Amino acid sequence: MEVYGPYTDKKGRKYVVIEEDNGHKHSMTYAKYLMQKELGRTLDPNLECVDHKNDDCTDDRIDNYQLKTRGDNTKKELERRRNKK
Repeated sequence: MEVYGPYTDKKGRKYVVIEEDNGHKHSMTYAKYLMQKELGRTLDPNLECVDHKNDDCTDDRIDNYQLKTRGDNTKKELERRRNKK
């Protein structure tokens, strides 16, 4: 397996490209990649996501990450947007 990046998008969020041994390539957020390395396992894409505790997607310190369910992460995002208005 080869990992390329991280690459930064226009909003400042970082991504990596993973090339599997069979040649298949896919991208993932740098936060997800780092969290998987920290935990030593693959996250369940249907259940788990990585949340930036301080809501700054450019802050990629491991202690700024927390695992959340997709539902809880969506609730947090909706609350953040509601409070922005």
